[in-house]
Amino acid sequence: MEDGNQENSSRSMEQLADISRGWKEGADLKKPVSAQLKRSISKPAQSDKAESQESKRANTCKPSNRRRPTETVIRSLSSNQLAEKYNLLVDKKNVIADHVQKKLEQEIDYARIEHELRVQALKYDIKKRQLDSLRP
Repeated sequence: MEDGNQENSSRSMEQLADISRGWKEGADLKKPVSAQLKRSISKPAQSDKAESQESKRANTCKPSNRRRPTETVIRSLSSNQLAEKYNLLVDKKNVIADHVQKKLEQEIDYARIEHELRVQALKYDIKKRQLDSLRP
């Protein structure tokens, strides 16, 4: 009994040693993981073939649970409808361009007015210094 336990423990120790060596070696990274399997996935046994055929049959018989839209109707657009939609898009683009242009004009006006006010404030500051220098 003890000999069987010793054999199992020695086997498990060897397996652990193999695993630890495998982690350290870079060459093992090039091998596919499935190469270490006892039974290759590419060559299934006869029972696996029967199971796969049954699963294929089962999948083809079942209706899918995917909800299909019933109200969506796809129609081709006539050239008039395309022209109307294009005109709407162009109108929106023009409105946005006009809005941007007005905003830029307002910013320019604001900058001009701000500059004029600074110049006027500097003139007043100069006059104030001149008056202060004339007073004893």
